[in-house]
Amino acid sequence: MTLVLLGVVVVLDRFRRSDGESDRVHSLLATTTTGITAGAINVVAGVGGVPLSVFAVLTRWRSAAFAASSQFVFTVMCVATIAGLATVGSLELPTFTAAQWVGAAAAIFVGVAAGPWLARHTSQRTARTIMLVTAGAGAVASIVKGITMA
Repeated sequence: MTLVLLGVVVVLDRFRRSDGESDRVHSLLATTTTGITAGAINVVAGVGGVPLSVFAVLTRWRSAAFAASSQFVFTVMCVATIAGLATVGSLELPTFTAAQWVGAAAAIFVGVAAGPWLARHTSQRTARTIMLVTAGAGAVASIVKGITMA
């Protein structure tokens, strides 16, 4: 479903007349629907970023503002997901080795350090493409995980 949604958004975005970014305020309904969808998909499949990416493309959310906002949203969404799964007894903590934890932490620190530099040297179009490819990769990873667990 997430891959189809991403594909539709990419196709629809190609047919827009204006290449400018939108400055209009997004409706409460669209924002709320996106948040609920992202939270639900995050709990079910771990790909809550896809609805946010779709929303960002359709509303032409500027990448710098999207990055700042989505970091907060992802933090709240993941804390809520962990709390919800723990409450219903379905929380499974990752079984990483010490090296994997160190690698994950290193990747986070490299991303935090490289992000500001990349933001200054990346166009809106390239940033949007990277976001959509990353969202698509997350959706594909979720499908692969589902198939291998079946």
